[in-house]
Amino acid sequence: MKDGITVTWRARAKSKQLPDAAARASSLRGWARPVTDSLPRPRLAVPLSLALLAVTACATTPVPPSADMVRAEAAIAQAQKAGAGDLANDPLQAAQRKLGEAKTAAAQGDAMRTGNLVDESMADAQLADLTAQSVTSSRAAVEVDKSITAIRSEADRRSAP
Repeated sequence: MKDGITVTWRARAKSKQLPDAAARASSLRGWARPVTDSLPRPRLAVPLSLALLAVTACATTPVPPSADMVRAEAAIAQAQKAGAGDLANDPLQAAQRKLGEAKTAAAQGDAMRTGNLVDESMADAQLADLTAQSVTSSRAAVEVDKSITAIRSEADRRSAP
């Protein structure tokens, strides 16, 4: 065998001219260590892996989305300003309810549920806002059509002899 330990042991044994195997084995203590001593010890592997797991778990815990809650509240206020209270009440109430649930979940420390509810609340508020704007635009379009019809009939009446 030509590994470092065997070659070194043979060289040392020849230089000292040790007579028996016991003397040869004792000459290796402290001078040539077996290869297994350099491997990591199993008793350290478990605590190190647990520490790594704990650090990883702490790093992936999301922070409660307080900035998103403020944006959701602003989206609800915008929807109310657009008239969603009268024109799109269901999605507006759903947005307000989900924002309230998100605040409760944040108080309980459930960051994942808080984030989901805030996102849903913002989506419902935007739906309410866009629905209110759509209804308002549709009503304005109907009024414009009525005005155009009235102007055409007035123009037809004036051009008739």
